[in-house]
Amino acid sequence: MRKYDLTINNSSYEVIIKKVTETEALVEVNGQEHSVSINQIESLILPESVPKQTPKQVTDPGYTPSVTPSAISSAGSVIAPMPGQIKSIFVREGDKVKAGQKLLSWKP
Repeated sequence: MRKYDLTINNSSYEVIIKKVTETEALVEVNGQEHSVSINQIESLILPESVPKQTPKQVTDPGYTPSVTPSAISSAGSVIAPMPGQIKSIFVREGDKVKAGQKLLSWKP
């Protein structure tokens, strides 16, 4: 779930996204539940006014990347081999990890 506190035309709204499928979203707006039909989902490029985080590169001489340079876009994002949503991240920047260690959980 995600919660948004929004102001639209000087009116405040608390919006909680409870569930999203390919065709429908279940949302709560100021305590009232709504079922919203989704006609189309489209990824948009963020406007230049939104600051972008620059990822830090960690180099390990024994590491061979599984992602080819062609899979990395000019914006620095990686094209995933399958769609999904990251639910939890179990490591932090600078953590030492071992082969086979669970790094994150995701939902297809």
